Formats: sequence, structure tokens, C-alpha cells
Amino acid sequence: MKNDRAYIIHTRDGVKRITAEDARQNAKRQQQEGVKPSFCYRFGGGEYGRPGFLIWSTREDGAGVYIPADDDITGGYISTGWQGDFAICPPQEATA
Repeated sequence: MKNDRAYIIHTRDGVKRITAEDARQNAKRQQQEGVKPSFCYRFGGGEYGRPGFLIWSTREDGAGVYIPADDDITGGYISTGWQGDFAICPPQEATA
């Protein structure tokens, strides 16, 4: 097992550990089910980051969004923040 960054998320069912690989697999499942990446980081001035897949959202731990790299679900990164840091935006309107 490679050294993968892990996020500890508190859910109503207890504590869950989410790795980057878990997030990639979750995003891949969402994509296969027809979900479009539509959560964007909201910058000031009305600018938005690239769209991604919502992986978690909790009151205690904020939100985690998997941002795929150039239409490739296997490459990408996790963007974290509070729910107010993200916006729901259609993929075609995302910029950055």
C-alpha cells in the first residue's frame, strides 16, 4: 500500500477514513451512474474552479470534492473546505 493521504470524516455512523484512492473510486462510480461533476470551488469576483464530484459533506468536517484532471478520472486531486467555499455550477460554466 502506498503512502496515501487520508481524511478522517465524522458521520452519523461513526468515524470514516477516506483516502485519495477511495475518493477516486467514489468519483468513478458517480461518473458511471451518469452524475456530472458539478461542484466548483468559488473564488472571489464570481470566478469558479473546475467542476468536481462531491465526496463528503458533514457539519463537523466540511466538504471534500474530487476534481478530475482533464476528463481523466484516474488523475486529479481532492479539494477541501467548508460548504460555503463551493458552489453548484454546470460544468460548461466552470472557469479557471
